[in-house]
Amino acid sequence: FPVTIRWICHDQGVSIYNRIKDNFDNIIKSKYAYRFLGLHNNQVWVIEERFKIVVVDLKSRKVVKTITNPNLNQYAYHTTSNTLKIEDHFITTVNGNEQLIINCINGKISFSEKQKLNPELFRFIKTGDNTYIAFSTVYKSFFEYTFNNGKTSFVKVPVKNYVPFLRTTGIYEWDNKIYATSLEGFYIIDKKTYETKEYIENFGN
Repeated sequence: FPVTIRWICHDQGVSIYNRIKDNFDNIIKSKYAYRFLGLHNNQVWVIEERFKIVVVDLKSRKVVKTITNPNLNQYAYHTTSNTLKIEDHFITTVNGNEQLIINCINGKISFSEKQKLNPELFRFIKTGDNTYIAFSTVYKSFFEYTFNNGKTSFVKVPVKNYVPFLRTTGIYEWDNKIYATSLEGFYIIDKKTYETKEYIENFGN
């Protein structure tokens, strides 16, 4: 996006903020919240909380496509705040345990095969062109995902030296380490060995 322009998804739609003029231009007005998915071919892709995908042309700022799927309506609003783009697909999660796959070419919406483990997939990070990981506090493990031909597969890798905590609130990568955060504190985990290097729960002196 241009430096002076900021696209903003919020609880009543989608707006553009102009830093120079210090004003907002409402692109989508709604009584439902929207979340940003990503950019594809000069189009902005967003998702409505009632699970409608809306595509907006970046230049004209007009809605050019709306994608619906009856299967989406069974889910409450629980998409991740971080969405991955792999090949021509966006990948996010619903209800924390099933992945939503959006094909940017044909607009098809599909779901990964229902994962019986339900590993709390609220956060994940990309590790390669078609690979990514999620962290599950329930299973004390990482889930290594591979995306191929529009489908995902995964393997479960236990974390070494695990210290129990509640639901993961974030997962980040920096300096060959993975930082997994929760309401109680955060792990510092070696990216290659998945061994806990440090667990911080007290930020006091």
